[in-house]
Amino acid sequence: MTEENKTDTNVILIGEKEISRYMQAINIQLQKVDEVIIKTRGKFTSKAISLADICQRNGKKIANIKIGSDPFKTQEGKDIFVSTIEILIQK
Repeated sequence: MTEENKTDTNVILIGEKEISRYMQAINIQLQKVDEVIIKTRGKFTSKAISLADICQRNGKKIANIKIGSDPFKTQEGKDIFVSTIEILIQK
């Protein structure tokens, strides 16, 4: 899929839900499209990595991994940077 053809429908945002819920969402999306992007930031990064590992063990391909950081303002008004990760999973 080219960069122009990617839509938000193939993006799975990782948060506080159980890993099994995200796995179910990934499998449903991969029935519709050829690739899914797992995105998260901060403390949920390890969950995204675990999901990618499970996908790989289930025969999916990890095609690309992007890491970075986003500026973020805390409740106290302090400017910090939060780590981000995007993992591209293909059928």
